[in-house]
Amino acid sequence: MKKFPFLCIFFLLLSIFIAAEDSRPSIIINTENTVRIDDTYLSEETPNTNYAAATAFSLRETANYSVRGLFYFSMKVLEDLGITNITKAEFCLYATRVLSTEAYVYKVNGPSWSEAWPTWTNMSASYDPTSKVTATFNAGNPYNNWIKWNITTMLNGWLSSPANNFGLMLINQPGGLLIDVLSTENGDVSLRPMIIVESSNFPGITIQIGALPQTGISEYSIKLPFGTTLQDVRVSIEWDDASGALLRLKRLWPAHRDQKDLEIRALKNINVLYKNNSGALDLAIVHQPAEGGSPGSQGHARNIIVRVYCNNLPTSITLTPWIGDPGIGGLPFVHKLSLMTAPSSFTSQYPSGADVTEQISSTAQWEWIMNDNTATSLLYPAEIKVVW
Repeated sequence: MKKFPFLCIFFLLLSIFIAAEDSRPSIIINTENTVRIDDTYLSEETPNTNYAAATAFSLRETANYSVRGLFYFSMKVLEDLGITNITKAEFCLYATRVLSTEAYVYKVNGPSWSEAWPTWTNMSASYDPTSKVTATFNAGNPYNNWIKWNITTMLNGWLSSPANNFGLMLINQPGGLLIDVLSTENGDVSLRPMIIVESSNFPGITIQIGALPQTGISEYSIKLPFGTTLQDVRVSIEWDDASGALLRLKRLWPAHRDQKDLEIRALKNINVLYKNNSGALDLAIVHQPAEGGSPGSQGHARNIIVRVYCNNLPTSITLTPWIGDPGIGGLPFVHKLSLMTAPSSFTSQYPSGADVTEQISSTAQWEWIMNDNTATSLLYPAEIKVVW
């Protein structure tokens, strides 16, 4: 076994790739990872009609024909992590057509609502005009890009007083020009409304996995011993699915039924909230076979990003990356480990035949990067471990 010992002072920033100096840890609140997101639009022309089932909203502001958007995001994903203050929050909508040059978001005053209830008659005036947030943009048809509003003040207010979260109202620039945005009913999950939250207080872990072997027994394990600390731990996974790869995340001891359902979903991403009652979290990532197929039958997964959000970090992290090309090409495979808090030591052990290089970045932040140039897949994985 090759062994590369390091004794380092770590300061790693949660990131997908190498982060910029001023970047901060972030989490996305969307339909895949929170308990409730509602949206609908309000039409002045048909004031008593509800449009909750619409997949897109065409918004405008003009006498007698105005159309406004209404959005609600539960803050549970942040509450589960114990987050009470954030650095930045952006409300993001994907626009397909933009004829105006600015649009405004306001805090809704109430009452509480679910998306099948609001109409122009009962909700169009229920917003705080003093809370106005403006986004400016260039017109385009098609536009096909994101529009973002900075709602940091609103979201911090909701975190300090959850009962005051009645959602957001979107009002277009006066003059009757249209802006078309996609809703939560849109079929493409990645283009649905979301809020991107940044904070310097997310104790986070990010793991980048270069590739997985195409077999059901070659599991990539992640061991996170939390000791006696009991807490909620959220795990999210994204991967390159260009080859149709399906992944499964599983806890090595049996998960609750509702968690298991989330673990095996064959989507572009996986989000699971674990109740860390055992004091440890031992996870495994493996190819998920298609129905009736063999493990790995949906191609190879590569460029896999695993994020772990927790209030208190574990005492150590142990990873078992597989080494070598499983037959998909594109060497080197890049593996990374990014952490929020400095461990006291780092060790890496590699099986015989491994052709790897390791790099430590120690400028404004610290990040471990391993480049795997091994031509063929090896029989045994490496072992990477950090200890606090």
